[in-house]
Order: sequence, then C-alpha cells, then structure tokens
Amino acid sequence: MDQIQKRYGWTDEVVSKLPFTRFLEICETIVKARQDEAREQMALAAFLGWQMAQLWGYKYSYAKYLQELGLLEKDVPSPIERQLKKNQALARAAKIVEMDKRRKAKVVS
Repeated sequence: MDQIQKRYGWTDEVVSKLPFTRFLEICETIVKARQDEAREQMALAAFLGWQMAQLWGYKYSYAKYLQELGLLEKDVPSPIERQLKKNQALARAAKIVEMDKRRKAKVVS
C-alpha cells in the first residue's frame, strides 16, 4: 500500500477503496517499473565493465555484452510471426513425411 501511495500520491482511503483486481494490477505495474529501473541502472553500470572488457580483448558490441549479461532482451517475435513460423515448420515437416512415404513405397515395390 505504501508503494502505491508513494508512486501515485494517494491516501489510505483511496487505496483501500480500489477493487482487488485493480489493486493487483497496480502492484504488478509498480513491480515491473522497479525491475525496469533496476535493469536500466545495471545497464548503465555495465557500460564501464564493457569498456574494461575491451581492454582485455573483448571484441563484441555493447549491445551483445548486455545480451550476454541478460540486461538486454532479445527480439521476441509477435504472436503472428510465431504462428507463421509454426505453420511453415509444419508444412516443411509434412513435405518431409510425404517424401519419406514415397521413398518407402518405391523400396517396397
């Protein structure tokens, strides 16, 4: 409750009147914001580490360094892109199965 009051400037009365689901949403938002802030601070501190690592032979970009530390999220495909890739993989698998069936049919005959 204190975090909600601190972040939004609300009183006890306002916070206590929130529906429970809204209260949970706000708490989740606050936790995510804190995580993002912490990740940003670590990324800024990692810049110095990256510069020093280059002195010792590290040859990759700052972005790659952050990825290796887990501080930079990799590009996550959208649900549409995932579905498209899934459909392509299934179509490819179906072709392979069909080719294998034809090959087996030729061997038997």
